[in-house]
Amino acid sequence: MKSVKSFSFSRLTCGLILFILFKGPVFADIEKGKTVFSTMCVTCHGHDMKGGIGPNLVDDFWKKGDSAEAIFDIITHGVEGTEMMPFGAIYSEEDRKSLVDFILSKQEGFRGLTRSLYAKKYFDGKRFSLDSMNGIKYDVRQNIPENKIFLSGKINSVINFNGKLHIKEEGY
Repeated sequence: MKSVKSFSFSRLTCGLILFILFKGPVFADIEKGKTVFSTMCVTCHGHDMKGGIGPNLVDDFWKKGDSAEAIFDIITHGVEGTEMMPFGAIYSEEDRKSLVDFILSKQEGFRGLTRSLYAKKYFDGKRFSLDSMNGIKYDVRQNIPENKIFLSGKINSVINFNGKLHIKEEGY
């Protein structure tokens, strides 16, 4: 598993938690994944992984999710209605996990943003902190596939944003 470091930022009733993922494979072998990618995936996703027939794999917009589990599921089962065929019967589980590692090793920037809304009543009269959110169920949770935060008008909820920030270590 990747090592995870976290830090938090809170302003008024808005909490933001970012998980910073550092070097280290999620599943298996990045070099093996690179070989699998160059054998089959490069045809649709390009040598630079910026897409062609298939979508860009290094941008910040992922329709089906950008977690290791989501990527593995897409590789294994394909995406119905697209050119992305299932590779579960073609590549071994180990090869598919290595491919996930390779794809994740090329990620940089903010990914997987979600927004959770909590009723203000839970926090009335209390000093707000991220710890005060423990044990409270959110009223609404939304994925924000564009990874863009935009707030307009009066906010009548406590908002918690969660996401992942991928930072490559030098030489990685």
